[in-house]
Amino acid sequence: MDKYLSYIKANYRSLSGSVFLALLLWFTIASDKEYTHVIKVPLSIETLGENLVLTKKPPQTVRLKVKGTGRALFALNFVDQQIGIEFPEITSSQVLSLNDYKNQFQFPRDLGVEILDVVSPKKISLEVDTYEERYVPVKITNDIKAVPGYLLVNYFSDFDSVFVSGPKSIVEKMHYVETKIIKNYDVRFPFETTTELISPRNEIVTIEPKIIKVNFNIEQLVERTVYNIPIQILNVPTNLTAEATPTTISVRVKGGETRVSSLEIDEIDVLFDYASDYQSGKLNYLMQVKTPEDVTWVEVSPQYFNIKLVRKEETL
Repeated sequence: MDKYLSYIKANYRSLSGSVFLALLLWFTIASDKEYTHVIKVPLSIETLGENLVLTKKPPQTVRLKVKGTGRALFALNFVDQQIGIEFPEITSSQVLSLNDYKNQFQFPRDLGVEILDVVSPKKISLEVDTYEERYVPVKITNDIKAVPGYLLVNYFSDFDSVFVSGPKSIVEKMHYVETKIIKNYDVRFPFETTTELISPRNEIVTIEPKIIKVNFNIEQLVERTVYNIPIQILNVPTNLTAEATPTTISVRVKGGETRVSSLEIDEIDVLFDYASDYQSGKLNYLMQVKTPEDVTWVEVSPQYFNIKLVRKEETL
């Protein structure tokens, strides 16, 4: 055994050359012979009838039985194998036999590879619909949490709406396009990020642009007292006049620094509904306070008010 190992070590260069030449000779002889082989290649639908699009993604690959020399079949590994089929005569959804369109399956002619049969799928179902396009609003989905004492005031994207296109049955039902959820925790300062818009049917419904920028405005949470807000008494009977005592109150609100500092008196409503809340003999009443959505009220002063009713004099 040691004698053979010593011989191989001493003559490995010449032995390697001999093996290489033998393989090259074998490949040259074998590559000129014809073989049949089953290969898997990408499949795409390139053309449909006028103003039609697919509503369902077709098979992405097709298995073909092919014939060619060993050299030609080997060369298939280095060329574009994508099979693109055109169906300009299609006007409605239907099932088609791929063997009927075998003449459209082409590889580079100089390879000399012949397609004998479509192995699978034998048939494909083409589901089509009228092409539709329009603009729809963008809905930003987020999970943003500011640090204590700060607040997410608002957010906006560089696109209020985006262009969508695809099958009419899908596109006309799209009331908005949603972003992938944007997450950021323990935020203290405003920030900008990019996010992807979600298509309801990838590769069927197209969205342009697909990526948008979103800005998030973070501000310090502050409080402020707004004074002299009038009490409004609603739905008083026509034969009565009603007067609140006191006539005005103060409301303490909280929110983002910019919004709270610019808040005006007439943006806050202090209401009492006589029709639903008045009770005979009751003296003190609570009020309903309404503020803008981006501002929260904390407390009112005073908490209660009295209502004075006077019957109107009848005149002839």
